[in-house]
Amino acid sequence: MNSHRHLLPANLLITMMLFGASSVVCQEVTPPTSSSANEQKPTPLESVDVTAKREALRKELTTFVSNVTIADGSNTARWREPICPSIVGTAPEQGEFINARIRETAKFAGAPVGEAAKCTPNLLVFLTTQPNELIAQLKARYPKLFDNMTTDEITGAMPAAHPVRIWQRSTLKNADGSSPAPTHRLKDSRIVGSVSEELDAVIIVVDTASTGTVTFGQLSDYISMVALAQVDLRAGLENASTILRLFAGKVQERPPGQMTEWDRAFLKAVYGLQDFNLREPSVVTNRMLEYLDSQR
Repeated sequence: MNSHRHLLPANLLITMMLFGASSVVCQEVTPPTSSSANEQKPTPLESVDVTAKREALRKELTTFVSNVTIADGSNTARWREPICPSIVGTAPEQGEFINARIRETAKFAGAPVGEAAKCTPNLLVFLTTQPNELIAQLKARYPKLFDNMTTDEITGAMPAAHPVRIWQRSTLKNADGSSPAPTHRLKDSRIVGSVSEELDAVIIVVDTASTGTVTFGQLSDYISMVALAQVDLRAGLENASTILRLFAGKVQERPPGQMTEWDRAFLKAVYGLQDFNLREPSVVTNRMLEYLDSQR
């Protein structure tokens, strides 16, 4: 708002004092043109407030995306082959609940989902009170599978006692969809990277003796989130609106009771983008912002 006052010319001020305000009122005044009126019309405070809130949200989303994506210059790995979850170590109805939640979230995000009765499990979720013993048995039985899986970049220096441990195996694909040979890769361009990462197997082990007061719904949503995209669980989430805070320490606010709109927006953005855009956190952020705007 312009705080400078428009001062009346001295001669006009003297005329008003001598002849009275009535004579001035009778003077013909040229009305402002429509363009002048538009220029002088103040911006509604509501519009200013909405714009400010949207920019604040953009900054928060930018921080969130930068933190949860693996910052090594590669794509955010995601599924291209149909997901086929299998839940082991819990009552059938609980296993069906987790399975259904994963499938529901995957379909919402746009991830491919296999038919339950026909697909071969490639997303294995184990619930156990003896995680170390189970992991040792799995590694002994499937050594080649674990040799090709990555966990350090996902969980980093997280303690072995963390309630949820994750292993992911991803494969590289050329930009044209073919598998790159060891001695041959397509040439990078300024627009498209030569390869992208695709998840093809994920193992999640949940230590049910260490989940504390977490509800079964919260746990199911957390599993869905970490199973569908490669996220960095070492991230400083602070008080971000995400289910990923479920087992993150040193946060001031309680974690959400379920998967949040931020989580859903992130997954939808990841599966809605071209491979080369997955290297750009700003593109993911913009798609998240568009989705959240559409939900208002």
